Amino acid sequence: PNRDAYTLLFEKHSGDAVKMMGDKLTKAKKSKREAKQHIQDIASGGSCWELGTHADPDFISIDLGKHHKIQTLTYRFNFMVYNGIFLETEEFVRHQCNNRACIRPSHLLSGTDRQNKDDEVIREYSGRMSRGRGQGLRLELSE
Repeated sequence: PNRDAYTLLFEKHSGDAVKMMGDKLTKAKKSKREAKQHIQDIASGGSCWELGTHADPDFISIDLGKHHKIQTLTYRFNFMVYNGIFLETEEFVRHQCNNRACIRPSHLLSGTDRQNKDDEVIREYSGRMSRGRGQGLRLELSE
């Protein structure tokens, strides 16, 4: 059913999908970078575009009629629309910025459950989770 709904979305309603993604991106708040940089910030350039929170990310629901309905996380939807691909249920969208509230397409990539769990471990050891907080990296760039 999900594949059929996304096929219908991409084939018949691609303009609507891009508009919906644009509306969500417009509503997103540009986050302010912390003064301390983390090693993980190197992978995702630019600030995050946030909608929702890390614990409760934004959700999107689209009714395409005839029993076709899409309900998913906004960052997952944006990843699929931006890249023009359908992700199977067992495929995950990973955040290079380590911010689940972020919906910025350039911060998102696909991956496996194992990679997603590995990201959690990296977040903990880099200080992005409560048990590892405060382990910063001072980054100085010369121009």
